[in-house]
Amino acid sequence: AISGQQLITHTRASAGTYVGSDGLIKTATTNEARFDHDPVTGESLGLLREEQRTNLLLQSEDFSTTWTIPGLTVSANTETAPTGLATADGLYETAATGEHRTRQFLTGLAANTNHTVSAYIKDIGGRNVQIRVLDTDNVANGYLAIFSPLTGTIITDATSVGSGTAVSASIVDAKNGWYRVLLTGNGGAACTKYTIDFFSFLGITASFAGDITKGFYVWGAQLEVGAFPTSYIPTTSSTVTRSAD
Repeated sequence: AISGQQLITHTRASAGTYVGSDGLIKTATTNEARFDHDPVTGESLGLLREEQRTNLLLQSEDFSTTWTIPGLTVSANTETAPTGLATADGLYETAATGEHRTRQFLTGLAANTNHTVSAYIKDIGGRNVQIRVLDTDNVANGYLAIFSPLTGTIITDATSVGSGTAVSASIVDAKNGWYRVLLTGNGGAACTKYTIDFFSFLGITASFAGDITKGFYVWGAQLEVGAFPTSYIPTTSSTVTRSAD
């Protein structure tokens, strides 16, 4: 008899992640096949195969460094992440009146190219989360969306800013109060630098007197070229290139 394992040759030059039957994110070693599952129902989704991609963000799990945090404070590693480990950060508003956001700047991007921002977010106190991507050299251009980590809904769909082009936004249940949010768009034909913000919003209001007990949890932030599916995509605490499998 010939087993199914003998019929398929599987290779991958790096470790990779997938959702296990318990709904938690697991890590497979080099060349190990990954069998993905729905994080909520535990239903098997079969063999996970992905094309090669690079996460362009730095410190995608640690918001106490690399990121700037106007109007927020970081409580590091205080919440259980989708991996089952306490590696998610809480971002809490300061009491100041103004915007409450965390921000990262990126350079050397391909012009006239769609990029997707994604992250796992979880509610703290009923705030919404806006993701906004702007052309650093021309902040009148970009794209944005607003999400509710309390209700798991899109409050404001993908919206173009200036000459930027919004393509799509989505939010997916990732179990235990976590939602994976994705926003795809293009900063503009000449855009090669991005300013990426995650805001704590009061409804759809950006600037307000903050509440130090409110904000949002965040884990696994990514920026990748192109659009990608809502099923789990591996994350890391720094820039990583994932080999195809």
